[in-house]
Formats: sequence, C-alpha cells, structure tokens
Amino acid sequence: MIFAIVFPIQEAQIAAWCWGSCGKGLVGMIELGPYVAIGCREEVCPHVEKQATESCGTLEREDEPVFLRKLLPVTP
Repeated sequence: MIFAIVFPIQEAQIAAWCWGSCGKGLVGMIELGPYVAIGCREEVCPHVEKQATESCGTLEREDEPVFLRKLLPVTP
C-alpha cells in the first residue's frame, strides 16, 4: 500500500513533514491525471487530516494500491 500526497497543492506539508521532520517521503512522483504526487509507505502518520478509503489506482510496476492522503495545514 502506498499513500499519495498531491504536489504542489501540499508542497508546504511535504517540505515540513514528508521530507522534513518525518523524512520518510519517497523520492519520485506518482502521476494522477493532471496532478503529480509524492509517495509514502507509512500507514500511521500523525499529520494526516484525511485519507481515502478506496484506492485511486495502482502502481503499474508493482500492482500496489494507491490511496490519496491530505495532510494537516502547516502552522507557523
């Protein structure tokens, strides 16, 4: 299972958490139609605001389900 965080809509969150304090955001992009996303394999994330309960597709190479994830806003 992989979680997709849409970039650049959540660029601040990705910078602060996925590539910042957590550091477990995956390098590379997932194509989601007109959008791209970074991937994450962490099932438990303290920064998740909400997450899709149904897969939005699969990674072709691995036939792995992809779930959209929305992160909490970054507060200064």
